[in-house]
Amino acid sequence: MKKFVLLLTMAFISSLAFGQSLSLNKHSATVSGTPYDEVIEDDVVVTNLTNSPINVKVRRQIINSLQAADNWFCWDLCYEPTVATSVGLITIPALGDTGIFSGHVNNNGAEGNSVIKYCFYNESNIADSTCMEIAYVITPTSVADAAAIKFSNPYPNPANDNVTFNYTLANTNKATVKIYNMLGALVKTNTITDSTGKLTINTSDLRPGLYLYDLQVSGKSMKTGKFTVTQ
Repeated sequence: MKKFVLLLTMAFISSLAFGQSLSLNKHSATVSGTPYDEVIEDDVVVTNLTNSPINVKVRRQIINSLQAADNWFCWDLCYEPTVATSVGLITIPALGDTGIFSGHVNNNGAEGNSVIKYCFYNESNIADSTCMEIAYVITPTSVADAAAIKFSNPYPNPANDNVTFNYTLANTNKATVKIYNMLGALVKTNTITDSTGKLTINTSDLRPGLYLYDLQVSGKSMKTGKFTVTQ
């Protein structure tokens, strides 16, 4: 484990609504990890406040970012860091919502802050939009806490029926491993009850593609990464 934990904190959410069609709701205020983890992500629920379906697109504006950091987002699909506006759209039904949006940051080992602004807008009326700004902040964590935890990279990778992790978690019995798909949806939660051993996760019921894992110890994210599932 490295010496730092990446905390995703919401510096502020400004609802710059030029219309009243959309509203935003973040699921969580913080997401943690280390700066050497491959990806940190958080999701947002977008709600249609009207009585008619709305075709919604997203544009991203980098307010401030570390030179070493990469950031991207997933809406109708997951885009490359070079893409600032979604090519496709998602239709949100009347008075309905979607939790498909997720923002992703990889600080590549650097310390510091990044601030990203996301605007969700009606395809037929760009002025009808709602925006938010999220601050991604790196803060120190205990070296002893990090050194006491060892969690291997997943193997085999790519995985077919199962993926396995070797681990040593010192004297804790409050550890979980959460698996997310690339849309940011939680697909599996696995509890670790022993302080050392192997964790094998069944992947035969997962669709082929890229998945993210998040090791959480006592409610704190200690390591994240990704693996691929094949048929």
